[in-house]
Amino acid sequence: MTKKTRADVEKEIDRAMKWGDKADLHGWDLSGADLSGLNLTGADLGSADLDGVNLTGANLSEVNLGKARWESAAVSGTAAGAVALGCAKLLGMGWGAQF
Repeated sequence: MTKKTRADVEKEIDRAMKWGDKADLHGWDLSGADLSGLNLTGADLGSADLDGVNLTGANLSEVNLGKARWESAAVSGTAAGAVALGCAKLLGMGWGAQF
C-alpha cells in the first residue's frame, strides 16, 4: 500500500466529519507520519502500519487499533479513552497517554 501522509489523514477526517462518519484509516501505511495533535476520535486504524508515527497530543478516544502495528511510536500526552487494541502489536512504546 502507498504510504500516507498527514495531509491524507486530514483529508479523510474532513470527509468523515462532512458525512457524520468516522475516519476510515483501516490498513493505511502511516509509518513515520506526524499526526501530532490530530483529533482521531472514533477512527478505524485497524491493521494500519503505525511504526514510528508521532501521535503526541492526538485524541485517540474510541479508536480501533485492532491488528495495528506500532513500533517506537510517540504517543505522549494523548487522550485515549476506550481504545480497542484487539491483537495490536505494540513495541517500544512510551505511553504517556490519559486513559
